[in-house]
Amino acid sequence: MEQIIVVFSSITSATGVKNHLSKKYKIQSKLRQTPKNLAIAGCSYCLVVAEKDLDTVKKVARDNGLTLKGIFRNDGTRI
Repeated sequence: MEQIIVVFSSITSATGVKNHLSKKYKIQSKLRQTPKNLAIAGCSYCLVVAEKDLDTVKKVARDNGLTLKGIFRNDGTRI
C-alpha cells in the first residue's frame, strides 16, 4: 500500500486531523515532524497515510478550516 505525506502548518492541526481520521473514519495515520528534504519552509508537522485515504484527509482538513502545506510521495515528489 502506497503511503503519502500530508503536511500541516502546526502539530495542533496535524493532531486534530489524525484524531478525526481515527475516530470517525477508522483510518490509521502516523504523526511526525516533516522531513527536512521536502520543499516546505518553516517548522511543520505531517501525517503519513495510505494514498487511498487522501480524499478523506482533504475533506477533514477542509471541514475544519485547515490548509494543507503540501502533499508528497515518499520520494519527495509533490502531488
